[in-house]
Amino acid sequence: MPSGCFDPSWTDRLSKEQFVTANRLAVIDTSRLNVTEGGGHAIFDVIDVDGDNEISKDEFARFLRDVWRSDAPDAMDSFAKLDTDGDGTISRYEFIRAVREHFLSNDPDAPGSLFFGRI
Repeated sequence: MPSGCFDPSWTDRLSKEQFVTANRLAVIDTSRLNVTEGGGHAIFDVIDVDGDNEISKDEFARFLRDVWRSDAPDAMDSFAKLDTDGDGTISRYEFIRAVREHFLSNDPDAPGSLFFGRI
């Protein structure tokens, strides 16, 4: 198999500690694409279909349904957690802050951890 190709028989995996360390380093390494900033903004732009710089409940529900294929009854609960100012929309600032929390916070109940998953 050519170098760099994915080999499904490969069984080596990162430990949880290695994964967490790699993700934390990825968000603070300014010599490369910053996952926190670049990735967070890209995901926000995908969700913000109308481009008004806010994620509405309808846009969030569409993202959960069409992209994540989630129909879990409690999936929309994370919307309220991400809407930290309670104005009924998720601003870009709120969303990027949640992405940062996902990668940098030790709090498993932080809004970013609830939306993106716990590390």
